[in-house]
Amino acid sequence: MNASIVLFTSDLRLHDHPPLRAALNEADEVVPLFVRDDRVDAAGFAAPNRLAFLADSLTALDEALRERGGHLVVRSGDVVEQVGAVVAETGAGSVHMAAGATGFAQARERRLRAALAERGCALTVHDCVVTAVAPGAVTPAGGDHFAVFTPYFRRWSQQGVRDVVAAPRTVRVPSGLASERVPARADVREVSPGVPPGGEAVARAGLTAWLRSAVASYADGHDDLAGDLTSRLSPHLHFGTLSAVELVHRVGKKDGPGPDAFVRQLCWRDFHHQVLPPLPAPPGRRRHRREPAQLAVDGGHRQRHPPEPRPQPCAPGQAPRPGRDVRTPLGSRACGARRRRGARAVEAHRPGPGPVRLPRAGRRPRGGSCTLPAGTRPRLNRALYLLRGGVRVRPGDRE
Repeated sequence: MNASIVLFTSDLRLHDHPPLRAALNEADEVVPLFVRDDRVDAAGFAAPNRLAFLADSLTALDEALRERGGHLVVRSGDVVEQVGAVVAETGAGSVHMAAGATGFAQARERRLRAALAERGCALTVHDCVVTAVAPGAVTPAGGDHFAVFTPYFRRWSQQGVRDVVAAPRTVRVPSGLASERVPARADVREVSPGVPPGGEAVARAGLTAWLRSAVASYADGHDDLAGDLTSRLSPHLHFGTLSAVELVHRVGKKDGPGPDAFVRQLCWRDFHHQVLPPLPAPPGRRRHRREPAQLAVDGGHRQRHPPEPRPQPCAPGQAPRPGRDVRTPLGSRACGARRRRGARAVEAHRPGPGPVRLPRAGRRPRGGSCTLPAGTRPRLNRALYLLRGGVRVRPGDRE
């Protein structure tokens, strides 16, 4: 029998899951695989509340698969290595997964595609699994993404969403495949008492109850956190226990400002997903938690920048040099940045050598001063104010 692998990432559900449906259509047996990536935990995402919600979602996914004759295969380590190991153990000819918008997800997809190509295994990435409309499906004329929400919302509303995919009735998993124990919430310590339970069954029950009772007042109360009028569906959308496509269909069947406001919020979610891929990757990412090696170097304390040297006062009759010998009320880096900005602004308006003198109102500038164009005096006054370290500059004062 031929086999196929479904790699679950941010789509921990069986309802409306195109990768799972495609794998079932092309193979006799399917491996539902979840890999707990060590790099995700090392980046600071191993928070107790997140791990507890993730454990609930994985437990619910495993239970739903067992009701259909299968089970969830859990591995830990590098995603590319673990998927390659499962391909070697089962002889799978294809791997299906949901498309991601983050730089981490795209890099993972490139690494996985290259590794599977060496094994003669195909990788199929499915759009519209995490989002309702795929990033890049709606673009402006002459651009690769929308930077403003309102025109994106108009095009997004005209684009429409795909049909909802039904949950499978049977999932056959190859026998004898090694798997780790599915994590449970009880294994996680220091979980906040208010963390809601996760899982597809809980998410669908909460959605049904919210559609019956509170969706009509969503337009007026979705920003009222104290009033508890929100949908409480955000964590389920984040972990993929609910489908954004199915939400658009189910909420869109109702009329009124409340359902329309909720669909607009789903569009906001897609908007930020389509903004993310075109952005250039930052040179470095600040970790939420530092590595043990770094903690050993700095003793576990935050590194502080050395203080700047204290500026010296100017001699009587001497013009201050920009950004150097101007006395500031605080010897902080912020004050230094303000002095440098003021220095750049003064130099930008300096016509030539010699000091700059602001002419008094109603007088013609005398020799040695400069005539400032309209609108320049407020900016120059601000620049001199920054250079003086918070001392107001009056018209007529000489630098």
